[in-house]
Amino acid sequence: MSKPNPSRFFVAPPRSFALSSDGRALTLVWEDDSTSVLEAEELWCGCPSAAGRKRRLDGITASGDPDLSLTGAFPIGNYAVNLAFSDGHDRGVYPWGYLADLAAKPTVDAFITPQTKSANSSNDFHEKGHQR
Repeated sequence: MSKPNPSRFFVAPPRSFALSSDGRALTLVWEDDSTSVLEAEELWCGCPSAAGRKRRLDGITASGDPDLSLTGAFPIGNYAVNLAFSDGHDRGVYPWGYLADLAAKPTVDAFITPQTKSANSSNDFHEKGHQR
């Protein structure tokens, strides 16, 4: 079992944060000028509320709502933000450190190199008689 990382709860708040115009993402600009963009679906799935934890325990890994969006972001002191979603869920309190951890997790795109993208877009594979 891994030890909890208490330092993640002491991350300085971002210099700024904003929802995208369509509500599909939250953008955070950190003190070191780095930027994190977190998708609404990822935030909903990772919600630290009791309801979010129960969903994960029940094996629910996606909202099932293709139009899910963020409808509000409300700072809570200097340690967190409360996010509201288009499905009515608005109980999640996301500490800045938790958001920094979510942003640091690799995505599928991180594993796709330029060579992989060009190889997958090539027809060589299919021209050699391989089926899709």
